Amino acid sequence: MKKPTRPPRFLPEVIQAIYELRENGGSNSNKIVSHVKSALNNTNSRPRNISTQVRRALKHAATNGIVKQRAGKFRINADVLDPYRDCAECRRRKRMRRRKKRYRKHPLYPPVRSRSLRSDSEGRYHRHRRSDSESDDIPVREVRRRRRKGRRKRRGRTRPMGGDPLGAERPDRIDNDLAKDIIYPDDHREDDGGGMHDDRQCDNPECLCNVKEEIEEMQQYDPPI
Repeated sequence: MKKPTRPPRFLPEVIQAIYELRENGGSNSNKIVSHVKSALNNTNSRPRNISTQVRRALKHAATNGIVKQRAGKFRINADVLDPYRDCAECRRRKRMRRRKKRYRKHPLYPPVRSRSLRSDSEGRYHRHRRSDSESDDIPVREVRRRRRKGRRKRRGRTRPMGGDPLGAERPDRIDNDLAKDIIYPDDHREDDGGGMHDDRQCDNPECLCNVKEEIEEMQQYDPPI
């Protein structure tokens, strides 16, 4: 029966050195060796071949998954530091599966959205808020003017089918209206029979007899077609 291999002597010191250095990409072997030597200088016993034993401990830790090696640098495996991480991940996955089943049975619950869908909705929300803020910069008068301008419609003058325009009227109709609107002064002289006076003018300079005679002449005149 094969005996279990004994771990290297300075394995705890090596792991402690990597943890205390706390470099993002990891620490190289030279820094780890110097850190272990500085830690052992405070002790009474001075072991030999410290660098060789530290490198042996690094190789053993990388082989067994205690540390991760990449591009000549070593960093501690996070799974080893947190042994309950796998259990927490399993519990999280179980909760997600339960939520999906619950949504299939009861659609009232909101579905679990992925991160990409959430980012798209947030982007649309920010674009909408940005457009609202840009519209707030426009003065209120300008906005009202634009609305009124959009509501306006061109109103053209309608013409009747097969007839004269609405604005054009016949001259005889105009003459009749003018004759009705004439008001004679109080000192206007008329005959006893109520008819028009003679061709001579009235003594009153404001008399409108001559104007009425001109209107009657215009009514008798037939304009050429």
